[in-house]
Amino acid sequence: MSAAAPVQPSAPAPVGEQMSSPDASAGPATTSEAGSAAPASAPTAVQGSAPVAPTPQPTMDAYAATAPQDWQQAAPQSPAPHAWPQQPHPAAAPPPHPTRPMSGLAIATFVLGLCGFAILPVILGHIAIAMIRRSGQRGMALAIVGTVLGYLAIAGYLALAAVVGVGILAGTAGWL
Repeated sequence: MSAAAPVQPSAPAPVGEQMSSPDASAGPATTSEAGSAAPASAPTAVQGSAPVAPTPQPTMDAYAATAPQDWQQAAPQSPAPHAWPQQPHPAAAPPPHPTRPMSGLAIATFVLGLCGFAILPVILGHIAIAMIRRSGQRGMALAIVGTVLGYLAIAGYLALAAVVGVGILAGTAGWL
């Protein structure tokens, strides 16, 4: 088997040639007076009219050059009248005010006060409060709450010691 030769577009028919019948263009091929066969899709000239050039068939490259691609779509040039004005991206804008650092000593005071320590939160709390007043750091509330929890722990331990001490004295003195 041999490969078929590529089909070349036919040249326009000369002006003097006519089609055999008006319905002949619907058939597979028409025969001119000269005896050459022309494809049915090839344009032919009618007597007295100008020659008709063959219509070039679009190729994939021609379509790709004229077809818009998704990534080539242009954004609208002007916003719609009902659209909100564009705001700058939040990451691009600087923060409204610089944040002050949190006092690590205030955090330590609060955590130790929650854990039930007595002396450490009181001492660290007073140091943290003084340091926050001098430096302007954040965490004053944590330092105060941690210090108060330390004082409450001291009061609780003293009350527990008093109850246990009274119980020991009462048991040794024979009051029970």
